Amino acid sequence: MHNSSHQQDELHQCWNRVLQNDTQALQALHAALYPAMHHYAAKLLKDDTSADDAIQEVFVKMWQQRQRIGNIQHVKGYVYTLLRRHILNVLRSQKTRLFHLGQWGSHEVQLEFSPEEVLMQQDSDREKKQAVSRALNQLPARQREVLYFRFYEALDYAQIAGIMGINYQSVVNLSFKAIQQLKQWFADADSGRAKKI
Repeated sequence: MHNSSHQQDELHQCWNRVLQNDTQALQALHAALYPAMHHYAAKLLKDDTSADDAIQEVFVKMWQQRQRIGNIQHVKGYVYTLLRRHILNVLRSQKTRLFHLGQWGSHEVQLEFSPEEVLMQQDSDREKKQAVSRALNQLPARQREVLYFRFYEALDYAQIAGIMGINYQSVVNLSFKAIQQLKQWFADADSGRAKKI
């Protein structure tokens, strides 16, 4: 939950300097966004090197096309949109290659939560974190991705819709369904009837 209006302002100022051909501003933008972007990309690509490559590609593309891109209202959301598209292209390419080799099963972007990522009041309660992590990972992939952007990256529904390429109401619906399923899962767990979502 690193996002704030102050961070948004700083990112916007950096991008405006990038538009003025300021390479140091691009480096500052990269430094500010890299940790969260790497975390997201590594989860989807399951490889740190591939995650770094994807992020590098995104920033190279942004630099090369900065004048065509122009002003960006929500820089973080825009960068995540580019990163997600790039990752999907990489995954599609892998899928095609593995399909031709006869090694491809089902294809869906899989973002999983570890117990360490689950934000809770008491960091010492590992058992609760593991339970929340299990519940989150049982949600459908798109619901997990919406929750990740909403609660870990503090993006609003409109930004998430743009990143995922779906409409605003779909994001709201996915978020609502995910939270309802989590509530049901924990209600069942409390009563001893926990089941797979």
